[in-house]
Amino acid sequence: MSRLAHRLLGLALLLAGPALAQSPPPSSAAPEPAGAIVARRGEVTLTDQQVRALLAELPDDSRRQLTRDHGALGGFIRNRLLIMSLAAEAEAAQAERQPEVARRLERARQEALAEAYLESLTILPADYPAEAELQATYEANRAQFMVPRQYRLAQIFLAAPAGAGGEAALRRMREYRTQLTAARNRADFADLARRHSEDRTTAPRGGELEWTREDRLLPAVRDVAKGLEDGAISEPIRSPDGWHLVKLIGTRAAAPAAFADVRAELVALLRQQRGADLRRQTLNELLRRAPVMVDEIQLGRLAP
Repeated sequence: MSRLAHRLLGLALLLAGPALAQSPPPSSAAPEPAGAIVARRGEVTLTDQQVRALLAELPDDSRRQLTRDHGALGGFIRNRLLIMSLAAEAEAAQAERQPEVARRLERARQEALAEAYLESLTILPADYPAEAELQATYEANRAQFMVPRQYRLAQIFLAAPAGAGGEAALRRMREYRTQLTAARNRADFADLARRHSEDRTTAPRGGELEWTREDRLLPAVRDVAKGLEDGAISEPIRSPDGWHLVKLIGTRAAAPAAFADVRAELVALLRQQRGADLRRQTLNELLRRAPVMVDEIQLGRLAP
């Protein structure tokens, strides 16, 4: 991964905002010929097609990490747009005419050309790795492909952003829980969720979420879910966006992932490892053909 890609990914994780699962970054509805605008700063925009192209340039593991975490993806997009807009401002100010900036641009150009050339010399066959190697790697590393415990939950959600009080929403949640846990004439959770939940995605399904890994639940919800029995209903849970009333429908214990579920990850891993080996071998061969020669006398004169 290039130094710039490292910085982008690092800043993406730092800029990731809070999101029961993380929410995707907001997008503008304004269309453009190059695609829908995902982010904007002043006159500089970033479209969905541009974001896909940026992700395609990242190593497979970094791309998977970003696409699995909407908060990190949002941070990545914000950081990339900031770089684009600052570059546009620098161009408008003709910053590239400054000698030091020109030298840095030339170094960056040389590094990009050298990297592209080296990549062209180390292209792997499209059919690598073979299926037998994938299966053998999976069997030897099954313990490394554990899927964390998963929960099937249903929720009633009432919006109450942090700092905006939320006492009225909390009172309503306590009323719903009383109705759901009454000794007689208990209310139906799914019916209450359809009528009262403010989560437009889960409300039509009676509040039900898909099976969710515990590491992808909001910490507050995860901590409560661990102590619930099947069919139990939680006390109201506070999150940055509001209040959640959660019902545990089922739990799956942690277990090794099926081969089919990790096959793509294995392909990427083996290609990455083979690519690194091939890169090393190619560099060694290039240096064998034309070694880098250093004049030690001149080198000594450069030392302080």
